[in-house]
Amino acid sequence: MKRILLAAAIATLVATPAFAGCTEDVQAQAQKIQTLTQETMTKMQAGASKDEQCSASKGLMDETKKLVAIYKTCQAELKLTDAQIQQVDQQVATGDQSYAQQCGG
Repeated sequence: MKRILLAAAIATLVATPAFAGCTEDVQAQAQKIQTLTQETMTKMQAGASKDEQCSASKGLMDETKKLVAIYKTCQAELKLTDAQIQQVDQQVATGDQSYAQQCGG
């Protein structure tokens, strides 16, 4: 559950849009994350097996990492501060730790 909330928080970080390419990339990736978040929550609520939950969580974390990579590439265009980038890096690290504890690896 913690991973899901972290992914959702990271997806909403974007400051005011600046350059269309970066903004469009971020918005598309954030939409992917939102959809995966909903699907993962549905699986958890439906009592999916641990393997299914872990698989969904891994997919969600992978997509979140792609979003963070976009943030880093487009940091200036998106007007993100170093502190904001550091914050999302920490959130991803926390999500990875949570995944490792619950799912192994």
